[in-house]
Amino acid sequence: MNRYIAVIRLARRADTRASRDTVDALLGRLRGVESIDQDGPAASVLVWFNRALISLGDIVRTLEDHGVRVAAVAQSRADAGSQVHAVGA
Repeated sequence: MNRYIAVIRLARRADTRASRDTVDALLGRLRGVESIDQDGPAASVLVWFNRALISLGDIVRTLEDHGVRVAAVAQSRADAGSQVHAVGA
């Protein structure tokens, strides 16, 4: 199965409606992104995606290319009951 979940920690809080809308718009248009859930006060975004269609690097690059700074990322298989493993900080 190629379904993964990523936790993306943003460098600054996305606590305004405009910031959340920007992240939703950027990620929602990407082929392979299935679902997005944001926690503005925690400055984190959960992204469910199909790794056969898009990589975590592509997701992060899209955010950063549009001025959204990423502080850290982690990913894990969405269908495996395992913990999320950090891949950057």
